[in-house]
Amino acid sequence: MAGFAWPAAPPTSPVLIPLPARFTRLEGSFVLGPKTVIRVTKPEVNTAEMLAAAIARSTGLKARVRAESKPAKQVTVLNGLR
Repeated sequence: MAGFAWPAAPPTSPVLIPLPARFTRLEGSFVLGPKTVIRVTKPEVNTAEMLAAAIARSTGLKARVRAESKPAKQVTVLNGLR
């Protein structure tokens, strides 16, 4: 039996509101799950809580927000959210 695959679509920019000043697409991915934690420095807690609420509305997932003195390694970093 012969297989068939559609040609890969060119990558498109994600829909982000508000648009960031800069966006860089890198290799890899991440998965949101029940153990997802949004880790931010203390000045960004309100923004992180808004992100957590948006994730909850669209997925039902309730990501926890943790304020830290500096971001940890091995995380997805969102800078400049205002």
